[in-house]
Amino acid sequence: MSRFLPSLFVALLCACSPSPEDTGPEALEAALSGTRTLETRHGAGAQPPPLANAGPHRSSIRVSLTLDGDEPGYRRISIDREISRGAGGAFRIQDRRRWSEPALPVDGYDDGRDILYDGARLFIRRVGGPWAEREAMGGHPERLLSDAYAMSRSIQRAFGHRLSWVPAENAPAGLQAANVSWYKARLNLRGELAESPTGALETDRDHDTHWARWWGATHEVEEIEGSMARLEGSDDWIAGNLVLRGQAKVDGVSLAFTLRYSASVEPSVRPKAFDIPESYAPATRPRTWTMIEDVLGDELAPVYRK
Repeated sequence: MSRFLPSLFVALLCACSPSPEDTGPEALEAALSGTRTLETRHGAGAQPPPLANAGPHRSSIRVSLTLDGDEPGYRRISIDREISRGAGGAFRIQDRRRWSEPALPVDGYDDGRDILYDGARLFIRRVGGPWAEREAMGGHPERLLSDAYAMSRSIQRAFGHRLSWVPAENAPAGLQAANVSWYKARLNLRGELAESPTGALETDRDHDTHWARWWGATHEVEEIEGSMARLEGSDDWIAGNLVLRGQAKVDGVSLAFTLRYSASVEPSVRPKAFDIPESYAPATRPRTWTMIEDVLGDELAPVYRK
């Protein structure tokens, strides 16, 4: 039981160094920011974030995973995410997370962060904390925006072998666009989970990119309901509702689970959504060499190493 909740956190929470000759302040800041292009961060042929050409709009995404046990109460992790998109590549991501565990003395725990990019400058803060400006080089804002849509991809990697899709006859009025296709989800009893990329289930669980395989291997889906909308040429879900139910088995403990995913899109953005914060910590500030080496490790160019 003790590993269930940490495991769920793993499931739901997803440098180009300067050349030896370049040792100026700009080169050091580039090293510190861990600049990488969108292609080097995501691999060759990386695609832009979903809805890149949709104009100003607001997407709302919610996912929750609930475990029901013999004890009173339930265990749940939920993530609520609002993504506002504006002109010139501007975006704002408001992310809120909450978990509940009846065996702990606290009622629950809230966490989250805000990300703001006005098309040129990037700002990030933890919930309740101060804003801090971050470097906006090397595709960093684009990576953050793309990752904000990653929950649907993680669910598909974990449970895609149990999902089959059939075209839906009637799409909601707001999604009857020429480039949007609406599909109804069905349970696929013949699907088989792919082999472990690392060869060990526990290794998958703690891996940055393979953890979804652990999720699919330990959470067996028995019921599926819902419909999702997808853009043509993309596997990303942009709207709809999906519910998966089944049995989760971790470390010899078996509990019923329910995974809910919902998404919606509205052609509007909240007023002042992309306004720069009145106060924030600057992106460029003094750093000690100890901090530099601790953060960058092997990514720090040899010329800067002691």
